[in-house]
Amino acid sequence: MDIKAEIQKKNTELACVLVDQTQLVGYMVFCRRKKTVLLHKLCVLPEYRRKGVARLIISHLKKLSRDSDELVLWVDDSREAARQLYFSTGFSDLQKVTNYYGPGRDAFRMSCSFGT
Repeated sequence: MDIKAEIQKKNTELACVLVDQTQLVGYMVFCRRKKTVLLHKLCVLPEYRRKGVARLIISHLKKLSRDSDELVLWVDDSREAARQLYFSTGFSDLQKVTNYYGPGRDAFRMSCSFGT
């Protein structure tokens, strides 16, 4: 994981990390666009997956986003475990986007609304 490169990307406003002693085990990169928060990237080291790290990161993002109307993300349609994680944390499918990641690689646009 190259967090330095992630936080230097254009329009990236904030990145949060989760550290286990001295090892980075997961991070997220997101941007605020008016009343929408875009989750750009959520990464967890393989050996820490399915241990609640991603859930904790998403929970933290929701707390940081309380003044927003919704969280939006795109996930590869072949990443069923990731989609199930997002479903279980309050996201729902908005639409399937054909060739989002390139030819033959579709994505689901997902959203978690806060309502105002």
